[in-house]
Amino acid sequence: MNPIRYLVEHQALPNLLFTDPDFPDLLLEGQAAVMADLYRIVGRMVGEKAGRPFRESDFRFDLHAMAGDPEDDRMFLIINMPEAEEPPQCERVFVCLRRDSDDVGYFTVEKSVGYSVLCSWDRAGAHCNYGDAPAAEEEQLQRVMELFA
Repeated sequence: MNPIRYLVEHQALPNLLFTDPDFPDLLLEGQAAVMADLYRIVGRMVGEKAGRPFRESDFRFDLHAMAGDPEDDRMFLIINMPEAEEPPQCERVFVCLRRDSDDVGYFTVEKSVGYSVLCSWDRAGAHCNYGDAPAAEEEQLQRVMELFA
């Protein structure tokens, strides 16, 4: 297992989102550069000297805001990750935010053996597995939207 990917995807990224009130804005603004730097920094922390394990071009970001409903203040930042090569690497991450609130959700689509699972992490560091992830990104987003209601 790649320890850098695990540490970033399952510990550093959710911890930063839940504990640093400025990190969601930093991630929204810097997107791929922030992600590439996060992998590089964690790599150095665990003694990896190979430099950046990923380039900015290895990540794709999409922002989905609930524009059709003025009462719905949720935003979903979808991060398409570098190809997941082994469990439990993340194929996709959903960062869920509420405007003008510190309410944050962190959902992952994790590679498993022969399929993918939809999971989440909470502020306490607890991991929840919701079972098989839908195959399509749009269906994954719909499921995350239901869970982060």
